[in-house]
Amino acid sequence: MASITSDGVTIAYDDIAPQVSQGTVVLIHGFASNRNEGWKRTGWYTAFERRGFRVIALDQRGHGESEHASEYNMDALVADVAGWADAVGLSRFDVVGHSMGGVVGFCFAAKYPQRVGRLVIVDIGPDAYTSEGIGNVRQGIAGAITARFPSVEAAIAYNSTLENNRYVSPAILARRTRAALVQKEDGWAPRFDAAGISRPDGLLPNEEEMWEAVNAVQCPSLLVRGVESPILNDSTAQRMVQEMKDCRLVTIERAAHGVPTDNPDAFLDAVRSFLA
Repeated sequence: MASITSDGVTIAYDDIAPQVSQGTVVLIHGFASNRNEGWKRTGWYTAFERRGFRVIALDQRGHGESEHASEYNMDALVADVAGWADAVGLSRFDVVGHSMGGVVGFCFAAKYPQRVGRLVIVDIGPDAYTSEGIGNVRQGIAGAITARFPSVEAAIAYNSTLENNRYVSPAILARRTRAALVQKEDGWAPRFDAAGISRPDGLLPNEEEMWEAVNAVQCPSLLVRGVESPILNDSTAQRMVQEMKDCRLVTIERAAHGVPTDNPDAFLDAVRSFLA
């Protein structure tokens, strides 16, 4: 693990295969996740590295091994990516962002069009934060403030009962759960700032501003949607394709919101074809 400081907040990241020439892919995880849970422990570091890419994955502020912060708005998250890229001397790169990471991705690409070569947005759209699906997610995150498990195994058993994990293989679910937890005095707890990111003034981007960002993206983009997603509906996906300058849509069967782990083979095929 390496780290940089952005706006006084330490941002943790991994940098894999920095000497390769195929290109650099920056992976940005989703809401309440982290770089290990969302990417490393689910096989994506290796999957991209084997295809010749330099792979960099960030922990967003308040997540994983990055520091907690006083602010969790979209401007701060985008500024973190810019500050990190400046600190490591990276001028241009591809972005793959899942869920909240996808919003950070298209907002970053809109603000810094010269820095993003290609963009992959995974199962998220400008209206996601006003949908019933994200409401359910936020309700679950609020519950995580006091969530404690007596063991990692107990957490794995609990996660295996959740409907949103119905397509995730037992092996990936176990690795992902371990990466999502940290041991505290009163048990195993989620590895993110649950109290901070669930505040009413936290990560609730304005829908109109998000559509403006989508329309400002200049680079070639791939929108990946899980066919059973409760977060990104088909009408929103079609509107994004119509309004973005250069965007195509891939719908993944046997997948809900967690597309990369619900159907990893189909997800990798779609992203690999786009980035080839």
